Amino acid sequence: AVSNAQTTALRTEPVGPLSIEEGGFTVFWEARLPVGVAEVLEKGYLRDDALYVTTDGGTVFSLHAETGLLRWGEILTEPAYTVFAPSHIRTADGRGPVVIPTTNQVYVKDRYSGKDIIRFRPDFPIGSPAVGYDGVLLMGSSNGRFYSMGWDPAHPAEPIKRWDADTGGPISAAPVLYPPKSLLVASQSGSVSSCQASNKVLTWNYKVGGPIFGDPVVDSSGVYVPSMDRSLSKLHAHNGSLLWRTRFPDPLRTGPAVAGQTVFQFTPSQGITALDAMTGAEKWQRKEATQFVAHGSTGDVLFVSSDRLL
Repeated sequence: AVSNAQTTALRTEPVGPLSIEEGGFTVFWEARLPVGVAEVLEKGYLRDDALYVTTDGGTVFSLHAETGLLRWGEILTEPAYTVFAPSHIRTADGRGPVVIPTTNQVYVKDRYSGKDIIRFRPDFPIGSPAVGYDGVLLMGSSNGRFYSMGWDPAHPAEPIKRWDADTGGPISAAPVLYPPKSLLVASQSGSVSSCQASNKVLTWNYKVGGPIFGDPVVDSSGVYVPSMDRSLSKLHAHNGSLLWRTRFPDPLRTGPAVAGQTVFQFTPSQGITALDAMTGAEKWQRKEATQFVAHGSTGDVLFVSSDRLL
């Protein structure tokens, strides 16, 4: 259910074998995680060969995605605090560490062993997931500023601020690194900006009609931006020009999924709507669907409100 590398909610009750078989699937593996009595599995994130699972008690588990083997697990924060989506830091060997921000602390860990590489409390309120490359961390803040942090291996507990930038509003959407070395940042001010990740030199800026809470998505054909003004906009990745905009009946609090030249957007009143990625035209709509799961050669897989696959 996380084969498309999108965030997927892990249900408190599993999808039944009958519904899996009806969809043409078989269970490849099943893992039981050592959670507390009152803990509930919340979300799963597929990152390369790792599946990270978070709980409502502040615990993060890392599993090998192909086999379900538990690599490590750790309580990172208190139940009242947020565990933001993990991200793998880009390195030349492709084995970079994982960065996991929480409400009040940032963890950089070896992705295979879970051993701490850095653990620090920044002097700003963390507002978003983080991304990174070669010893650089990039993350948004609820104070409206975006930060680039670097660290000296000799002093790993004391990251140094490389630069920061004012975005005009709190940042809760995940930043995106995309080729060649561009950084995309969206804020609740409605501003979407692309800059050079190394020095914040602005490439372009675009203003949508409402706050941005959902995560933008970047693919080879453009940037997809959800907005609370009920619109999903597609922008040119290299100059920020508007390619198309589609309106929905509800504010868009979550970002889309993009696969197979199709954009899948959830709204409370009309479920999952599939749009043509190149034109924004509606392909189909399934009101009973709650989440896009995966795209395959024979069709698309969705969760429906009864916790069944469609």
